[in-house]
Amino acid sequence: MRALVVLGSLGAARAYNGYAVGPDTLSYQAAVSYCVSVGGEIASIHSDADNEAARDACGETTCWIGLRESGG
Repeated sequence: MRALVVLGSLGAARAYNGYAVGPDTLSYQAAVSYCVSVGGEIASIHSDADNEAARDACGETTCWIGLRESGG
């Protein structure tokens, strides 16, 4: 799978100015490292709009996204 990078991340606000897809097939940890190396972070989906933008960016490619447990 390729990394789905969220660009222009503003930390907890989760604001962004777009997604980019990494150039290579990577393991999850390598995808996270790639995202950091290009100044972003691995994408996480927080809304229907995020989901649509991520799907548009990934196209037919399978992409890694981040996951974090919230509330228990």
